[in-house]
Amino acid sequence: MKRIVIILLAAALTCACAKQETTGVSTDAKRYLDAYMEVNYPGLKPDALGVYTLEETPGTGAPAEDNTFVRLEYTISSVDGIIGSSTYADINKQIGGYKSFYYYGPKVWNRGEKLDKLSVGLEDAIAGMRVGGHKKVLIPGWLSETGKRLKNPDKYVLQCSGANAIYDLNLVDAFKDVNEWQRDSIKRYMAANFPGAVEDPDQEGFWYIRTKEPSDTNAFTANDTIYINYTAMRLDGGVIDSSIERTAKRYGFYSASRTYAAQKIKWNSDYTKITMGGSSSLKKGFAYAVYRMHHGEEGTAVFWSDLGYGAGGSGSSIPAYSPLRFDIEVLEND
Repeated sequence: MKRIVIILLAAALTCACAKQETTGVSTDAKRYLDAYMEVNYPGLKPDALGVYTLEETPGTGAPAEDNTFVRLEYTISSVDGIIGSSTYADINKQIGGYKSFYYYGPKVWNRGEKLDKLSVGLEDAIAGMRVGGHKKVLIPGWLSETGKRLKNPDKYVLQCSGANAIYDLNLVDAFKDVNEWQRDSIKRYMAANFPGAVEDPDQEGFWYIRTKEPSDTNAFTANDTIYINYTAMRLDGGVIDSSIERTAKRYGFYSASRTYAAQKIKWNSDYTKITMGGSSSLKKGFAYAVYRMHHGEEGTAVFWSDLGYGAGGSGSSIPAYSPLRFDIEVLEND
């Protein structure tokens, strides 16, 4: 009799365990999304990772998965249709985030490094695209915030969380070497604006064009103090910074809290130690341009992102991997 009771109890416990559902941080969110998809996209199945493709027009160019870097235009919105960000100027004007000195256009993302921190869901969506293609995907929250790869896709629901997002993607370009892409971009820009200009033989990724001869060709010496004016812009023509007040007002980035005036430069024979206004954090391309100039000289420096803001860019004005142009004037001797 006791043996029968024990066997029945064991069977009951086994049944209880079989019915018990493992609950993760996004289990409830998945139930909600499943219900949402059934109502709004009945019958649509996700891919193996869990990403839903809502629309797709295949491209015919290079495949993203064969390249390290991709350039994309995109709009990101919630499942309720609220736009969070976009690379399009017109859309930013509609949602009220437009500024004339912000960058609008395709952005470069690095698929080969953790630096850009592409989520697994976004990487999954991009990997299947070719240049010229369009894809609109719904990426569940548990795939939209983490770049960590898990062997079992079901683990994402258990371990990860985030907000569901809809990505409307257009793949503009794909390439393996971002520096070669930048060099090609700069060469086209120089051919159109400064024909005959060549890359500096001593500084890779740097071009300089003297636009006004110096009044004094004597080289500066260590700790000489000079004064300059400058204007910075992207190669698409967007002006993003200047020491000149009228330029700042003209291009929409004027700030009443800033003093616009010629900038004090402490020169050094080691260009990486040149300071401006006491700051030693000058971008290498800008510092190298000042290093090679003389009193009364005016010139234009163009350089790739390794000498500028690199893979991170800067705010909304300078995208990742962006070459820059600086127009610089070294003022005359006092």
